[in-house]
Amino acid sequence: MPARIATVGTFDGLHHGHRAILDTLLERAGHGGLTPAVITFTSHPLATIAPERAPATVMDRRDVEKALHAAGISDVIMLEFNTDLVRLTAREFLRMLHQRYDVDELVMGFDNTFGSDRLKQHEDYIKAARDENIMISFVDPVLTSDNLKISSSLLRHALADGNIERAHECLGHYPGFSGTVVHGKRNGHKIGFPTLNIAPVHSLPIAKGVYIATLLYEGRSYHGVLNVGNNPTFGDSNSLSYELHVPDHDLGDMYGRNVSVQVIKYLRGEKKFDSVDSLVSSISENVEQMKEYFARFSGK
Repeated sequence: MPARIATVGTFDGLHHGHRAILDTLLERAGHGGLTPAVITFTSHPLATIAPERAPATVMDRRDVEKALHAAGISDVIMLEFNTDLVRLTAREFLRMLHQRYDVDELVMGFDNTFGSDRLKQHEDYIKAARDENIMISFVDPVLTSDNLKISSSLLRHALADGNIERAHECLGHYPGFSGTVVHGKRNGHKIGFPTLNIAPVHSLPIAKGVYIATLLYEGRSYHGVLNVGNNPTFGDSNSLSYELHVPDHDLGDMYGRNVSVQVIKYLRGEKKFDSVDSLVSSISENVEQMKEYFARFSGK
């Protein structure tokens, strides 16, 4: 196998900034006759370095690997981010990449850093890499329409704020999650709005509240209203749930079925209503908002 050209990172969310790095990686691999590779980790590095500061990740690590393969990277190397790796300086880490994984060239994002010595300047990484017989190049940031640098941090903050438009701009598609339909408390059924209670494979770190959403199931899509929260109107000790109401469709018995959900638009935050009637009125309004939203795109 030819020597590798690689990039290193968590690639959480696989947003436009990541894709610019992957595009550069693949282009340079083609020109240099090198094998393109992504070196990533089995968990977010902060989960080892400072667990209290570890972010809620957008994607499960297995989904990250699948997404990288789908983006054209067949060579994905998953490293366990353990204490031995934490102790390596930038130069030691580069030496390990060169000696163990035959990396001759490294493509880095504009804000990518590694090593216990916490190098800050691009020139410092270039010099350290040169000493270890590796060439480094940096990829310019990708900007939003209002000139913010697209990053995993920007994406996570957008999701946490319910800013689905910003998340869509970072990703190039709507954020979403997959999971299994499970039994719930049937509160929605009791008030005339039956829901699919979905246990996600990996929780999407979005703000609690109500969203316009799309259910993807067996090659078809269904419009609905998604509630993410603890259902405070029905009690104060409910666990976090992802519940999707799909009006005007009889989907039959869905328990145990695997589904995917795209989150389209934030409608309102989580609220504890004074009465069930007030909750019913609000849900009815949210359903109408959802129908009006999709009607604008269908021409109806």
